[in-house]
Amino acid sequence: MLLLRGSKIFRPLMDSTGEYFEVETDHGPKSIRYGLAAALVLACRIEGVAWTLNEAAALCGLDKDDIYIKLCLIEKHFPQLRSSSPVPLPDVNILRYCRLLKLPEEIFNLASAVTKTAQTLNGIHGRSPASIVSTAIFVVCDLKGPPFAKSASEIVQVTQISELTLRSAYMAFRSQLDRILPKDVVWAKKPSDLMRP
Repeated sequence: MLLLRGSKIFRPLMDSTGEYFEVETDHGPKSIRYGLAAALVLACRIEGVAWTLNEAAALCGLDKDDIYIKLCLIEKHFPQLRSSSPVPLPDVNILRYCRLLKLPEEIFNLASAVTKTAQTLNGIHGRSPASIVSTAIFVVCDLKGPPFAKSASEIVQVTQISELTLRSAYMAFRSQLDRILPKDVVWAKKPSDLMRP
């Protein structure tokens, strides 16, 4: 969340968290922690910051299932927020991963463009946000070549998905590279020479 502090999303996110937390009636010490975690997950979803229950549980040191229970209780008060549409894939998550991987702004910009295009395509739309972002970073880094290339294991260690998930998303990307990759970019290698994770 520290990466969000300087961004335009930070204030709306904090305001939304407070709003959703207000509906919690049981404010015992343990319940407060779970209520805040659930409210933050819901706020992230609504404000377009893809943040999973697993990430919330790990960061807060809480049980994922208990956070989910609180989330459901809060959602009862906000039925209009329930939606089957995918969570937007905001730049802030790509920025977080690129910073952890020590990648420059050029890679962030390219991965962001690739992600935004890829998430609209059949075979990719509906996949988890982390898998789409991870694959976008992998593809961009490999095509830009050294010193940017990152192994699959380096990327999944940061993005917290399995290598199997990355490989599956990669296969979906690979078949549509001509539609996914920006046309005005000079790559260090041909898309046909893309390394398999």
